[in-house]
Amino acid sequence: HVHSSTSDGSYSPEALTVYANNQGVGIIALCDHKTTAGLKRFTTTQQKLTTIPGVELSATWQTGNCHFVGLGARYDYDPLEETLREIRTSRKNRNRTIIEKLNKLDIAISLDEVETLDDNELITRLHITRTMIKKIRSISSRGFPSYRLERYLAGIMTTAFIYALH
Repeated sequence: HVHSSTSDGSYSPEALTVYANNQGVGIIALCDHKTTAGLKRFTTTQQKLTTIPGVELSATWQTGNCHFVGLGARYDYDPLEETLREIRTSRKNRNRTIIEKLNKLDIAISLDEVETLDDNELITRLHITRTMIKKIRSISSRGFPSYRLERYLAGIMTTAFIYALH
């Protein structure tokens, strides 16, 4: 299965089907994390391959977290969409907490910045990290020795981010 840019992937649902088709893939399943937002675009592609709609969810298990994939998910099934909305709301609250902790460490980042970086329905820790990296590159472009600054700030931000997750 693959992830698209509607969750934590890098490519749109359409681009994934084009790429898979060009690589000779015959069957591909889109299972974004906690969202079905890209499924309609994914399944209506004009490529010569079989597309399988899905969704990936996480659960806490006896020994930790596990992920499971639901193949054949429908983007128009209201009970599923309601559950996914609740999960995303919980995730958004977690993101606010992470950003508040980063702000307390003098890492100036806002949820608005993170949300405007990508056009995603689901904002993850990956998107927060991408926003932090964008800030590092912005500072580096102002004439600072970028390789030293990026290494230094990456270390600080990684430490801060790990702290913010707990």
